Amino acid sequence: MDLLRAHTRFNESVLGFGMSNPFSYGLLRPPAHGGAVYMTDTNVHEKIMPPADRLIGDADIILIPTYHASQRPTMELVLHAYYSLLEARYTPVAQSANWRLYRRRRHTEARAE
Repeated sequence: MDLLRAHTRFNESVLGFGMSNPFSYGLLRPPAHGGAVYMTDTNVHEKIMPPADRLIGDADIILIPTYHASQRPTMELVLHAYYSLLEARYTPVAQSANWRLYRRRRHTEARAE
């Protein structure tokens, strides 16, 4: 929460990659549209990936865990499958001991996908 408070604005939606996303609620932020898929091995598989709009949606901020969690192999599949999309639409802003924070690029700074 401290990472978000220090590097984001009150009106930016937050999507935390992982089992759940308590950040918008915990900081009283608007929810992102999307992020409707729990990243578990029952919902994500190397042969069946959810559409990016269902997974990422229109989140202003994305938090990606850097710690090793039980669903880390699934997280690695998602990051690999959507690496170019994340790189094109988001830029790294800050990092804490457990999270890496990315902000959606503005249209004027977005890279060609």
